[in-house]
Amino acid sequence: MIALGTVALAVVLSTSGDAYVEGPPPAATGGFGEETCAQCHFDGPVNDPAGSLILSGIPEDGYVPAREYRIDILLSRQGLRRVGFELAARFAEGPDAGAQAGSMAAIDGSVDVVRSDTNSIQYARQNLSGSMPASNDSMIWSIQWQAPAAGSGPILLHVAANAANDDASELGDWIYATEARIPER
Repeated sequence: MIALGTVALAVVLSTSGDAYVEGPPPAATGGFGEETCAQCHFDGPVNDPAGSLILSGIPEDGYVPAREYRIDILLSRQGLRRVGFELAARFAEGPDAGAQAGSMAAIDGSVDVVRSDTNSIQYARQNLSGSMPASNDSMIWSIQWQAPAAGSGPILLHVAANAANDDASELGDWIYATEARIPER
C-alpha cells in the first residue's frame, strides 16, 4: 500500500510544476465547460483579490466583421516568478455556440497559437519564453485576433492564467480567469 501511494505521489509531482512552461494543454480557458489552470494548480482560490487578469484591446462598441484587433492579456500579482495563460475566441450563441470565432495569431515570440485535435478550437497560450514574467508583479501577452465574417453575432473570449511561484509544484500558484463578450457592430 505504501509503494502504491509513493507511485501515485510521484506521478502527481511529475505532471505538475514545470510541466506546462511551454503552454498548457488545449481546453483550459474555463469557457464552455472547460476547466481552468486550477485543475492542476489548486492551492488557492480562483481570482484571489491580491491579483488580477485583464483583457484589453476589446472593442467596447462591438467588433467590425473581418477586422483585426490586438488583444492584450495582463496578469498581475506581487511576487509571481513564472506565468502562463490560455485564451480562446468562440461564438457566444446560436447554432455555432462554442465553435471557433475568427482566427488568432501570435504577435511576438512569447505566445503560440495551437489548434485542438478534439474540438478544432484555436488556443493562444504562452510558450517557454512567455512563461518568464517581465517583472515580479506582472506580465503582458499580446495576440492578433481577426473577427469573423458579418452576421456571426456575439463572441466570447475566455482566458485563464497562472501566477506561479516557480517551485515546480502545483502548490502556491494563483489562478485567474475572466471572459469578455463582444457584440457584432
